[in-house]
Amino acid sequence: MVTINIMAQPMKISGYVKDADGNPIPGANVIIKGTTTGTITDFNGYYEITVPRSDNNLLVFSFIGMESREEMIGDRTVIDVNLAESKIELDEVVIVAYGSQKKIAVTGAVSTIQTKDLQQSSSANLTNALAGRLSGLTAIQTSGQPGNDDARLYLRGAGTLNGQSPLILVDGVPRPDIASIDPNEVGSISILKDASATAVFGVRGANGVILITTSRGEKNQKPA
Repeated sequence: MVTINIMAQPMKISGYVKDADGNPIPGANVIIKGTTTGTITDFNGYYEITVPRSDNNLLVFSFIGMESREEMIGDRTVIDVNLAESKIELDEVVIVAYGSQKKIAVTGAVSTIQTKDLQQSSSANLTNALAGRLSGLTAIQTSGQPGNDDARLYLRGAGTLNGQSPLILVDGVPRPDIASIDPNEVGSISILKDASATAVFGVRGANGVILITTSRGEKNQKPA
């Protein structure tokens, strides 16, 4: 007697991921729950994913700033979802390399400062405005001469590797000098101090990393 095993054919699921207002969300994650198999949505919020046939398969939809959502697949081949905006306060989230994490999870490795705190300083020089405001950041000013009053910035002390300053990124672009940046144009500043936080930058992040995000417009904000 010959026994033939017939394996269930995989099925293709497709659909659109949108926000509460019906706008497409490009770059949203679509993952089969409990696995590392997934895909991301295109510019129009459209996705396609192939999943094995099962009565218990779930698709998990997620995106930064949105609440994750799970959908049972069943016999459906088209699954459209709308993601609601997350209720997490912005102060509880910090920028870490190419993503974000909850502040409570990276308290020792990351320090942050917002625009309102920078504006408390009377200095128009951003390097001097940071002095004493972020734990682990040392600012050393060697001259008070106008135009030459920049402070050297060090993370975890001036005895860093070869006495070098940290890597500075402004909106993701490396920049050697930030003294000319207007503090009023800064949205937030995060400093990455521990190896676990700077590992993604390789050897360039050996002396720490300073991430500067400039101010951006906010939805439904009334003009001044």
